[in-house]
Parts: sequence; structure tokens; C-alpha cells
Amino acid sequence: MQIGRVGIIILISLIIFEHSWCHPASVSANDWVYTGNMSCNRAYHAASLLANGKVLVTGGSNIAVGWNTVELYDPSTGRWTFTGNMSSVHALHTASTLKNGKILVAGGGTTTAELYDYETGRWTVTGSMKIRRSLHTASVLNNGKVLVVGGLDIVRSAELYDPVTGRWTEAASLNYDRQYHTATVLADGRVLVVGGYEKSAEIYDPSTGRWTLTGDLVEARVMHTAILLKDGKVLVAGGFGQTVEYPTSTDIYDPTTNTWTRTDDGVVVGLMLKMGLLHDGRVISAGGQFLDPEKKLRSPSQGAFIYDPSTGHWTDISFMHTYRSDHTLTVLSDGRALVVGGMDMYATFSAELYDPTKS
Repeated sequence: MQIGRVGIIILISLIIFEHSWCHPASVSANDWVYTGNMSCNRAYHAASLLANGKVLVTGGSNIAVGWNTVELYDPSTGRWTFTGNMSSVHALHTASTLKNGKILVAGGGTTTAELYDYETGRWTVTGSMKIRRSLHTASVLNNGKVLVVGGLDIVRSAELYDPVTGRWTEAASLNYDRQYHTATVLADGRVLVVGGYEKSAEIYDPSTGRWTLTGDLVEARVMHTAILLKDGKVLVAGGFGQTVEYPTSTDIYDPTTNTWTRTDDGVVVGLMLKMGLLHDGRVISAGGQFLDPEKKLRSPSQGAFIYDPSTGHWTDISFMHTYRSDHTLTVLSDGRALVVGGMDMYATFSAELYDPTKS
């Protein structure tokens, strides 16, 4: 397998070592159950649910080295297998599911973009982005194009990928510089971009190609998480604030009124939380980083929570077996949540499953 070096720029200090042990599979002490381990220990990777129900995990890094390797998880067996390698190392990249079912991997310290065909298991290099990006966002538009926004070094720019031509074109620039922001495709096809060192939010309209500022968050957020709810509203949680370093509140954006509302549960807190929309409309959040008051350091979290839009409240659920940040969370076709990799003290090989029917 080919291994390449990758330079990762992050806002926290992490111990730089490889670690070769892994947790045993099929151990259950709570509602989380270990499943098969990956062959590579990964953080800063991406995970995509394929049309056949398998999960594609691409790239990432164990801090010492970056990966061009790719692994497939089969929920029916709980096992991982290698599939075709990418041509380049990608970490802190994006992986987007196109309308034709192919996966577009873009950026991660590079301009390179590649397409994965799950039917053949092969990668094809496609057009390169105009500018090298990491910590950007990628949103699949209703017209099939992919909007890439912000990121390190070039935080105000945006560009569009056309799967028909395989080419990238410059899109209108944002009103504010953004990295560690979020981008959410709304029910009407517009894209809501939130935070990233700003409390501002703006909306991209594919029909006009323009950005419009919308209502501000109550407070600036960076390294937060956002998800589209079944009612069309957008939930924003976690992150690092301006007046409150670790906001415990949740902000809800209503595109019909163009307004934000805030709930203050004091439950979900941390940077780079991973969230997924469950089949019943609830939201699961797992892992991330939190401030350890004793060590006065940011540490990975085992925490996991469920948000119920009908009540507007979060409920804590069983802790994961492993502390994780910079991991991935994917809701499977059968409704279970799969959490993969990430940083504990080291990058981990392990993966865990959560069954929401038990909560």
C-alpha cells in the first residue's frame, strides 16, 4: 500500500506517535458495540454511505503519515476490506455523494480531486480545484454540481465542480472569511453557511450564483456542527465561542422566517462534534473535544447525546467505549449509527455501532 506524507494544520496540539494496538471486536458494555477494526488507524478521514449500503472511508492520517488508502465497511458482516487506493493522500478533505452515486473526494492539503465508482471499486482523477484547500466544505446542489466553500489559506473563495465536464469554475466569493465553518443544503436547494470565526451566516442561491447575508447567530462559533432537520430547520451545536468559550446552547435556524432561536440545555458541549440524522428525525451527536478542567487541555470525548426536535432537548446516552475526536459518524441504511476512527491519545483503528431503537 502506498503511504504519503501530509501536512496537517490544526488548532490543537496532539501527541505525534503511531499506535498499533486496537480494541477487541464485539465487546459490549453499554448501548455501543465494537464492530470490526480498520486496517489503518485514521483521523481526519471522511466517510460516505454508498448506494449498496456499505460505508466508504477515505484517506486521513495517523499524524505521522497520511493515507491514500481506502476501506469499505460492510454492515452485514461487520468487516472491513480494502478497495482501490486514491492517487494522492487526502486528509481534512471532503467526500461528496454525487447524483450518479459516485463519490467525489476533493482537497485535503491539495488541489486534487478524484472520483470513486463503487460498482468497479476504481478511482479516476478528475479536474483539479483552482486553489489548494483543507477544512473546507462541499455541498451537492440540486443541479448536480458541487459547491466548495472556504477553508485554510483561501477562506473567502468558493468554486463549483461540474460532474458532466469534470471541471471546476470559480464561484462568487463569500462576504466573510471562513474556515471550520459549516455548510448545509436547505430544503429549497440553497446553501446555508454558518460561522467560522464569525457569528454571521450567509446563503448561496444556485439560481443566481450570489451570496446573501442572513440573520446572525447569537454568538460567533467555530469548529461547530450543523445538520438539516426533517422539518427543514437547521440545528447548530458545539464549537468554540467568543464570549463563552464552549457554548452549551443549541441554535436553530428557520429558513421560512430567516431567524435564529436558541435553547440552553447545558448538555452538549465541545469542538468538532459529529452528528447524524436518525431515521425517526432525532439527531445523534458523538465524540469531539472538550476542555478538561483538571488538565486544562482539550481532550477527546466519549460523550454521546440524542436531540429530539419535538421537545427541543438533548438527552445523554451511553458513553462510547473509546474517546474520539476528528472521527466520522454515519447513519447506516438500517438506522444504526457507525462511528469510525479518530484521535484518542493516538489515531485509532476501532469502530463502534449504536442502535437508536434502544434509546
